[in-house]
Amino acid sequence: MSKLLAGAAAAALLFQPAANAVHGGEATGSIAAAADISQYEKGDVNCDGQIKISDLVLLQKWLIGAGDSELNVSETADICEDGRVDIFDLTALRRLLLSKIKGLDKKAPVSELAPAMSGMGRSRIPVFAVEFPDYCEDTDFAEQVKQNCFGAEDKDESFYPLESVPAYFDRASYGKMYLECDVMSYRAKEPAETYVKNNSLGLAEEIMSEYAEKLDLSAYDANRDDILDSMVIIVPEKLLEMDNNGDKIPDWWPFSAKYYGSDTYDGVKLGSYCVIPYWRHDRAGTNSKIAHELCHAMGLTDYYGTNQETGSDIGSMSGSAGSELMDEGSGDLSAFSKLMLGWITEEDIQFYTGGEQSFTLNSSQQKPSCILIPRDSEKGLLGEYFVIEFITGEGNNSACFINGLRSTLFSKSGGVRILHCNAEISDGVFGKDYKYGINSPDYDKTDEKQRVVRLVNDSGMFYPGVRGLNYRDVIDSANEEFRWYDEEGGLTVDTGLKVKISELRPNPNYEPDPFSGADAWGGDERRLANDPDYLSGATYTITISQVGS
Repeated sequence: MSKLLAGAAAAALLFQPAANAVHGGEATGSIAAAADISQYEKGDVNCDGQIKISDLVLLQKWLIGAGDSELNVSETADICEDGRVDIFDLTALRRLLLSKIKGLDKKAPVSELAPAMSGMGRSRIPVFAVEFPDYCEDTDFAEQVKQNCFGAEDKDESFYPLESVPAYFDRASYGKMYLECDVMSYRAKEPAETYVKNNSLGLAEEIMSEYAEKLDLSAYDANRDDILDSMVIIVPEKLLEMDNNGDKIPDWWPFSAKYYGSDTYDGVKLGSYCVIPYWRHDRAGTNSKIAHELCHAMGLTDYYGTNQETGSDIGSMSGSAGSELMDEGSGDLSAFSKLMLGWITEEDIQFYTGGEQSFTLNSSQQKPSCILIPRDSEKGLLGEYFVIEFITGEGNNSACFINGLRSTLFSKSGGVRILHCNAEISDGVFGKDYKYGINSPDYDKTDEKQRVVRLVNDSGMFYPGVRGLNYRDVIDSANEEFRWYDEEGGLTVDTGLKVKISELRPNPNYEPDPFSGADAWGGDERRLANDPDYLSGATYTITISQVGS
């Protein structure tokens, strides 16, 4: 085989599942990991007007005889235009796809922390459904985990938007992250209690040793640095009953850890790993915790505070406007998180640069959009700034779950929120870390001073909100949270700015149903919450100006 053909074959094999693995999160038409194209062009194998990962998988299956034999790919897949469809077209399609993933070639701000796992492009991780001699499941544990945690997107599923971890990340990243998960069974050699100490490191190393002989671990090294990006260890729910130190916190509560050892397994070093119990009656809770811990592997930190009286974690961003996966664990990731991960790129950010400026703000659940007010533009996204975003109760914000029961997170129309962010980086005990993260020595344990992100909105309600209930359409330094931090970390430095928020405006092309007017919905607020056509493409106008102007 020639070197060129061997390289093409390797590109094809890159998208094959690992041997002996139960594979979840296959590419489907719902994974929109590519840019729209304005006209028909080669590479759109399934002829839906887009080039995306599903086209690549479809062509690969067709080439190996596993796809639809009736598929007409003579025009759509002959990318090399040589009159035939072969492995060279597959390689060309892969190259074309990568070139169309916006921002893939740019480093995300969080890369300064050297996270084990990237949030950009294709990520492939192994998932191990682990049973122990003294803790076993009475079903096919790996198959159950695969179906309930790592399947395809299903908007009709009762646990949507937490029906699938890969689907959650696809929506959150606007298709910029494509997560594949190979789910495998593993039976630990020792009782569960043996592995509790040292963040279950012994269990992670045992699994790596076992599977180094069974798997090509380099398949889980996206950037080819000989470090396995991350892995997920799912353990039986019964382990939540274990509390050997009597602190009333389960010994097997979900966590994510970086590997700082030097051991390698078939030439690959472990990067990070997550351990999560499987709540069999709370699928949504399990998936939100998996997503949360994987965000740690990608470099995000916890946004919640710590209650000094009880020692327990508390959400730092209260109310409906404070919903965030990295805070209390509900809803979509905020614009701040998406900025750090590179999902909202420089082209999507509207920067306030001085004087009076007006901006049009779209829902960040519909498209990447936010406004940035920097304190020091030289520091960019790793400094102090305010982020203004419009969030709606759609997509990953469409529901939350309490003990497995579905509940509305907030009204579908949502509103505007302002986040005060400080993403400064400093040298931590184990390398670079957020200077004001909750585990940093620079963090103020009262939770009152500098922190990575805090909510500006009064009482955690949206701006402008419902009239009569915290309605405010102008925000200035009268709100303590809308002040810069001083040298001691206090919120005392006047921004000298005011932010004015307009009423929500529908898409200019919106045409109300004459038989379903405002009165039929019960007023404007009801219509906003119930009429999806009104909300689609709706915007706020945000005007930022100097106080006194």
